[in-house]
Amino acid sequence: MKNLIITLVVIMFVTPILAQKKPESRTKIIVASYNGYATDAYFFTNNATNSELKFNHVETDVRNKFDLKSKLFVGKYFRVTYRIDFVTNEEQKQEGKLSKTQSAFKKQLTIIKLEELPDFINEEDEDDDGKRR
Repeated sequence: MKNLIITLVVIMFVTPILAQKKPESRTKIIVASYNGYATDAYFFTNNATNSELKFNHVETDVRNKFDLKSKLFVGKYFRVTYRIDFVTNEEQKQEGKLSKTQSAFKKQLTIIKLEELPDFINEEDEDDDGKRR
C-alpha cells in the first residue's frame, strides 16, 4: 500500500512536467550595449530594461562580420535581433530535479542579426546639457 501511494504521488508531480508543450520560437529586437565574451557566451545589456542577456549562439554571418570575442566592441551599442528557442531541459529532467513549477524547457538565445549603432547616445551617457560624457 505504501508503494502504491508513493507511486501515485510521483506520477502526480511528474506527469504535468512531462506533458508540457514546447513553446514556439520567437524573434525579438532590442538596442543593447555589448559587455563582452566569457565562457562560451556573449553578454549584452538591454538599453530599455538595463538587464543583461546571455547569448550562447551567434549565426555564422554575424560572427564573420563582428569579432565579438575581441574587446573591440565592448561598450558599443547595437540593434540586436535574436531568436528565443526552447530546448528540452534534459539535464534536470534526467536527474529528476524538475519541480512541479519548473519548465521542462529552457531558453536558448541566438543572435541572428547585429547592427552597430555608432551614433546611439544613451541618456545616462549625457550630461545636463545633452552632451556626451
